[in-house]
Amino acid sequence: MRIAEYPRRHRRWSIATTALMTVCLVAGRQPSALAAEKAAVAVAASNGPILLDREGPAKPWRIVKDLDVLTGGSQIIGSVGATVDSMNGAVRASMVGDVAGLSPFPILETSFLIETAKDVDFAFMMDRGRIDLINRKASGAAKIKVTVRGKSAILTLPDPGDRVALEIYGRWMKGQRFIKSPKGKHEPGLALLLIAIKGEVYVKGPTRTLGVKAPPGPALMLVDDIEDTEPDIQWLDKLPAWVDASDPEIKKKVAATTNRFKELAGKKSIAEALSEMVVSEDKMDRRGAVVILGATDELKQLAEAMIATKYDDVWDNGVIVLRNWIGRGPGQDMKLYNAMIEAKIPEADAEVIMQLLHSFSDAELRKPALYQALLDYLDNDRLAIRGLAHWHLVRLVPDGRKIEYNIHGSKEDRAIGAKAWRDLIPPGTLPGQPKK
Repeated sequence: MRIAEYPRRHRRWSIATTALMTVCLVAGRQPSALAAEKAAVAVAASNGPILLDREGPAKPWRIVKDLDVLTGGSQIIGSVGATVDSMNGAVRASMVGDVAGLSPFPILETSFLIETAKDVDFAFMMDRGRIDLINRKASGAAKIKVTVRGKSAILTLPDPGDRVALEIYGRWMKGQRFIKSPKGKHEPGLALLLIAIKGEVYVKGPTRTLGVKAPPGPALMLVDDIEDTEPDIQWLDKLPAWVDASDPEIKKKVAATTNRFKELAGKKSIAEALSEMVVSEDKMDRRGAVVILGATDELKQLAEAMIATKYDDVWDNGVIVLRNWIGRGPGQDMKLYNAMIEAKIPEADAEVIMQLLHSFSDAELRKPALYQALLDYLDNDRLAIRGLAHWHLVRLVPDGRKIEYNIHGSKEDRAIGAKAWRDLIPPGTLPGQPKK
């Protein structure tokens, strides 16, 4: 699987939300609380951006203060500019957002798990998003162990100042359907991108060592497995625009939203802060809240916000967050499905919802039956089903965007909009085809 297989979906909303939450879930500990706990392996070095922490999957999140000590097993979420330094100061891991919306992958968030380093300066398990790694030693090489989906490699930055970006993206490929009991391997696709920004970096796998160097040179490495022995290495004359692209105005808005979140969370709680921000009149606040809810696995609160909202962007962004969530790795889609079953949603409806959170194949998109099924779902009494059907239709059939159809509207009003959609795509036809 190569980078070309991932379509770009760079929308204004994603620029803002990625800028707000290139998420780093960081589990932080105050130095005084470290006694008899896990080994201290890093320090939260940010000055301003959000860092959130929890002690375990069932524990609540909290805001981490600057210079808090982080222990092995810490999971990290943080806003753009959030940084973590290895305990020995040799490596800085910086979270970088796709502020200009130019990154090859439509990154929504960044997440990694800090591990106890053995024979290296820094170790972490990369889950999703982008991390920039910098050698901060006064002299000599910095070594970093990176684990992705259970497989590991050692990155070596030979000289002080050497910098590399690691970007990872998982998503269900087009046409991969939801299957409750799959036979054989059935999981989201994975793509990894590594680019040398300054100096060189060597990647040591189980059988060989490969290297890339900053432009001009063989700077970009694409793999679908961290232990890939035959990666796609590309020559670059200069760094791509997405490496350090930024938008001052968006950064300014993001900073304002970040400050509001920290202030609200400090006065109340993280959950209450997100509840308040997701209904804010400020669009950036709503976007940030939706992304954070997904990043922190608060799916129940996210679903409640999507169902109750009066803002179209909350629903739209929520769908994208959920599609991103089920694409994180193996088993994510079943977690969401099981959560719906526990919430007493009928199995048949839950399966339809899961199928609609996946993407359609090119062959399916050439069949009138697909569009007729989506049109029929517009009349469904369950908001999630008609909402997801409408979400697909407005993307597949741009001419339909002018049709007034409110997924939260009354049954009578929805029926009028659904009829307009059927008039646009008559039975047995494809969008854009003349009526028979």
